[in-house]
Order: sequence, then structure tokens, then C-alpha cells
Amino acid sequence: PRGVIVRQGQALLAAEDESALTPENLAGKSVALQGLPALEYVLHGSGAEDLATGAAAYRCRYGTAVAANVATIARAVAAAWATSPFRDSFAAPSAASDPYRSTREVAGEVVKALGTGLQFARNAELLPALGETAAEARGRRAPFWRGDLTFALAGAQLDGLSALIDAAGFGEAEEARAVVDSLQFDLRHARDALGTITTPAEDAFADAADRERIRYVTVVLEAANAAVGERLSAALGLTMGFNALDGD
Repeated sequence: PRGVIVRQGQALLAAEDESALTPENLAGKSVALQGLPALEYVLHGSGAEDLATGAAAYRCRYGTAVAANVATIARAVAAAWATSPFRDSFAAPSAASDPYRSTREVAGEVVKALGTGLQFARNAELLPALGETAAEARGRRAPFWRGDLTFALAGAQLDGLSALIDAAGFGEAEEARAVVDSLQFDLRHARDALGTITTPAEDAFADAADRERIRYVTVVLEAANAAVGERLSAALGLTMGFNALDGD
């Protein structure tokens, strides 16, 4: 909201700082200069039209460095997870393992992650741009609006939550099967609604038809989050506390 990525990105591009052109050096700079939002600004922000003319050599090199840095981070996270004692405990909890000593503790973490994911997609990504009325809609508050990837991002997140439900095997418990089926139904319909939005993200939140689709998705996600926190946790015999988005 404060435009940090744009301000720092514009300053870097204007200065043509050579130290930002290697992933190793870039990793030591401001986070605003080295992530996917920074790459989106390189590709779609002010001045990006010069990429096609050959007049933006530095911008191309900087974008390449950002992409390489993101790939490096992804590989490092995957490698660290593959050899982590945390992963072993999460995948095979036992009385002697740490930090997870039972499948119930693992199930509690998965349910918490589901609720957090649903809240984040709704409250942090869609609602701020939607506003209370069409006149108050601010499409530029949505993530990745410049590249028109807002709804692809939200859909991919819902796909991830759906896959997490499947991987957790919650539907194998008879008590939870109906809740899981309902959740998957809701996620599928929310993804389908996002997939029907063809208006650019910058304008979609104020467009009458697309606004109704987005509002529908927010209602579905709110209901799904309530089902996770109440019905699913109860069916699995869990007592849930706060998650990362609940505040103090």
C-alpha cells in the first residue's frame, strides 16, 4: 500500500546499479527489490514497454537476476525441507519425535494452515481491493494486478488448499467425510468463479458482473473457513486455538 516496491524499483532502474545484477548480491538488498512483486514491476510496471524495443538492457538484466534469485530461494527451501527433522516429525509423528508426537498434533497444524490460507486469500488479497462499494473498489490494491495475475494467483492458492486436504487424508475418516466433501465443493466453485473473470484485475473489482463473482468467492471462502474451524476440527476431535492471522 505504501508503494515501497515501486519507489525502490524505480530508483534502482534509474541508477542502473550494477551490484543488483547477480542473484548473490541481490539477495543482500531490500526484500522489495528481489521477489516476485519486483519481477512483476520489471515486466509490467512503468517503462516496461521498452523491454520489447531493446532500449531497456539494464531492466532485462535486473529482471533476470530477480528471477534467478527467486529460483535459488525455491531450491534452497525445497532442499532444506527434504532433509529437515521437522519434516520427518511432521510426516511420521511418534512419542519420541519432536515437535510432533501424534497424528492428532499434525492434523491440528494442517487444519490451522487451511484456515490461514482461506483467510489470507479472502481478507488480504480480495477484500482490500473490493471495497464496500464499486465506487470504493481499488483494483491496484490487489496482488499482481499489473500482470493481470490476481485471480490466477487466488485460484492457484485454492488449488493448493484442495490438494492439502487430499494429502492429509481427512476424507478417510467417516466422521469428517461429509465436511471434506463440502469443503472441496466450495473450493471448486470458488476456483470456477475466479476462472470466469476476464476483465483486467485493475478494473474487475469495480465491474458490476465481475464484482459479483468476486463477492461470491469471498462469501464462499468465509463459509469454508468457518467449516474448517468448527465442523472439520470437531469431526477430527481437535480443539483449535489462534492462527497466524488472528492477531493478539
